[in-house]
Amino acid sequence: MKNRVIKGFLVTSFLTGGALPISTFAIPVALAETQQENVDFSLSLGQLGNQSKYIQFYVDEALKR
Repeated sequence: MKNRVIKGFLVTSFLTGGALPISTFAIPVALAETQQENVDFSLSLGQLGNQSKYIQFYVDEALKR
């Protein structure tokens, strides 16, 4: 449904001879950036979790001595 609306808007803009507004292309770009940020956060949190496991292991080993 969303794609049909965007295509209809693009066709209408071309047929009327009007310039395409920047906002027409801004929505997909903004969504892609948001998805990339979510992936970056997920990777960072995963790495942080792994580091915390190693730190806990070293602390436990140091306390055993």
